[in-house]
Amino acid sequence: MSTQAKPALADDVDKSIAILKPDGTLLALAQSKTPQSKTQSSNAVLPIYSLTKTFLAAAVMDCGININLPISRWFEKTLVPRGGEITVAQLLTHSSGIPDYFSASPAYSAAVLAAQQATPASNTSATKTATKAPWSDEVFAEHTLRQPLIFEPGSGFSYSNPNYWLLGRILERETDCSVAEVVQEHIAKPLGLESMRWAEGIFANDLPNYASGWVWHGLLLGSALDVARFMASPLIDALRSQPVDVPGSHPDWVRPQYGYGLMIEPGECFGHNGEGPGYSASCFHFNQSNHTLCVLRRSPNSGAPGDNEGTALQDLRALYRQITT
Repeated sequence: MSTQAKPALADDVDKSIAILKPDGTLLALAQSKTPQSKTQSSNAVLPIYSLTKTFLAAAVMDCGININLPISRWFEKTLVPRGGEITVAQLLTHSSGIPDYFSASPAYSAAVLAAQQATPASNTSATKTATKAPWSDEVFAEHTLRQPLIFEPGSGFSYSNPNYWLLGRILERETDCSVAEVVQEHIAKPLGLESMRWAEGIFANDLPNYASGWVWHGLLLGSALDVARFMASPLIDALRSQPVDVPGSHPDWVRPQYGYGLMIEPGECFGHNGEGPGYSASCFHFNQSNHTLCVLRRSPNSGAPGDNEGTALQDLRALYRQITT
């Protein structure tokens, strides 16, 4: 998110990997490319999908927002009917009870599928628009924020993307800046993460009808190295506080918890995954070895909950076993 010219999205790269040593220096940086690839850089820029949540959470903490305040401070009851009972901290930990658009209604998945199957618009490098536009904020809100809570605030856990849309709006109202500017000023610029940028409209040539607006909380693009540097930075320390337990059975997890925008396996690792159409992302810091690994890759994963095919997390865990055995 530098003010300099941004590197183009490397949609001809299959996989990009960064590994940081315990002292934060680079151990390895590698990528595999498609046979037709024209990408020259070894530090490819790819979508990180829900890994964006960790950046948003870090921005909330760095801006000094009181996370114990009810969100009715920023939102009317017409948008969030029970906002007086939901705190910023509960948005951060997915313990607000606000339903997600994946689980609350089949309408979202159907709308995304219809957009992707539509005849691609005639796009140029100067202007890229989808044939079917993403939902407006009003439509997203009608399917999620205005629906009944799925549990009382603070009494459970349910992963919900609208929590982080609300956090983005809080950041904007507290700073009088766009959320993209906030992430740049509080995270990307201080850490020197020059590849990071906020996606707008159509962001990948191989997804000609999937606009970034379908990711309601926003979507960051960046390199594996810059994402790993962020995850290994002191900005993450504040996000590990007061994690909540994640119920249910989860492959590759023993006792999962969720902090402030952070997936945590107590005593083992912390980080976040990101899944969406065409791409998968995973970045974790491992406590015992103090290595930080990031894998960004193309994937057949649709991004829908439960679709675990070809995920970056699978690659990351296999890679970690290789470097520690």
